[in-house]
Amino acid sequence: MDFLLHVPQSALPAFLDELARREFKFDTLTAIREWTQQHMTVLTFRGARVDWLKPLIAIYEHVLDRAADETWLGRPIRIATVEGLILTKLLANRTQDWVDIENLIAARGDKLDLDWIRPDWQLVLPFADPRMVRLMELVGKS
Repeated sequence: MDFLLHVPQSALPAFLDELARREFKFDTLTAIREWTQQHMTVLTFRGARVDWLKPLIAIYEHVLDRAADETWLGRPIRIATVEGLILTKLLANRTQDWVDIENLIAARGDKLDLDWIRPDWQLVLPFADPRMVRLMELVGKS
């Protein structure tokens, strides 16, 4: 699971304490260091990996703006569109992200809105960036 969260630095220790109380697993000092320096950290919840990202760049704000309001475990939550997920995974550019991107393309098929992805991508990197080139190749194969 990937989460984009706004958490003020002053609220971070109490927030992490609450997550630990709710059975999230992580090293507190590592989580604080990663959150403040790398703007992301990884937690585990009941064996599932949880990537927690700080929405610092415009792409993340656009992903949040376009997200749908849903309910999860009785609480309101915003769920990113497939296009938003692809953008965040393109930025992270890890091996698992590419597996996820391929699965998202396979599930979405020809309904993928590339016209929404392209301009947001160009806010941070050129269209000729190898990640976007690879995405276009994958979409051409789907």
